[in-house]
Order: sequence, then C-alpha cells, then structure tokens
Amino acid sequence: MLKLTVFVSSASHNPLELHLTRENLTQFVVDLGIPFEFTNINLDVFDPAELIAPSPNEVVVVCLLVGCSARTPPLPMLLQLVKQLAPKIVVAIDHGSYRGDLPFSQHFMNCFQSCMFLLDSLDAAGTNVDAASKIERFLIQPRVEDAVLGRRKAEKAMAWRATFTSTGFAPVPLNNLAEAQADCLLKRVQV
Repeated sequence: MLKLTVFVSSASHNPLELHLTRENLTQFVVDLGIPFEFTNINLDVFDPAELIAPSPNEVVVVCLLVGCSARTPPLPMLLQLVKQLAPKIVVAIDHGSYRGDLPFSQHFMNCFQSCMFLLDSLDAAGTNVDAASKIERFLIQPRVEDAVLGRRKAEKAMAWRATFTSTGFAPVPLNNLAEAQADCLLKRVQV
C-alpha cells in the first residue's frame, strides 16, 4: 500500500494543481498495480505534536516544492516539520522559473517563458478547453501575478540546496523514475 499525505497551506497551494497531482499519481500507481491512498493536511491548522509515527512496515517520503513563491511558508520551518517525520527520502522540486538571484526583468521573462512552455504543452496534448482554462486561471495566472508583483523569495536560487544540506539532508543523483512517469503519461495521452 502506498499512502501519500500532502501537507498544504491555504496561502501557497492551488486546489486544481493538487487535484491534478492526485489524479496523475493515482493513474500512475494503478498502472503499476500498487494500492494507493492520498490524503492532504492543511498546514495552517496542523499541530506537529499530533504526528503519528509510521508503523514499522511504512516508509516516509517527502516531496517539497521549493523556491516558488513568497506565499509559501519559510523553508527552514518546513524542514523542521520534515525532520519530525523522519523521512527516508526527501524530493525537492524546483520549477526552474523561480530564480531569486535574477533582476526583476529576467525573473519575469523566465516565469513568462515557463508558462508559455506549459501552455504549448497543453495545446500539443489536446487538453480540453475546460481543463485548459482552469489550469490557466488557477495555476498560470497566479504564477504570472507573483512574477509581476514581485512576490518571490529574496533567497538566492541555490539557497534551498544549502538549507537542505545544513539541516542534514544529502543529495542523491536522479534515477529513471522521471522517465518511467513520462512514459506512463505518454501512453495515456496522444501527443
């Protein structure tokens, strides 16, 4: 059984993005024949003292979206919570369009290009109009607004890596999981 618990903050998470993530992961594990349970917990009302230790046959894995917006909780605070979970693996996702070390104009252009690539991918995948408009409204528009209004972390782009290292996490080279997920998605969507 694969149990996935997602910690979200009302200030930083997007319900549509969370729904799409759940849907894609569910399909991926179903294709692999793995039983799956998905739960989300609101960080705004969460008490870390209520953490339940995993059973001996469970492994904790944490996935964090780092450096994406000034609306996310501070990384050191999140890493304190992560440490309490005692994960075997922590995955940090950096969208790449969020570069706190760039001047505003370059940062905005990076964000804009990232959003354009996403829109092009939606068009190429033949995404239906309703789904595409929701993605534009709830995912792309907030990213562009953050870029235009300057709501980005003041931290340097690589600072999250240093923060992870300083809290005891060590980097591990990528394996072929991303390629396997891409293959699974390509089988589901005609491009």
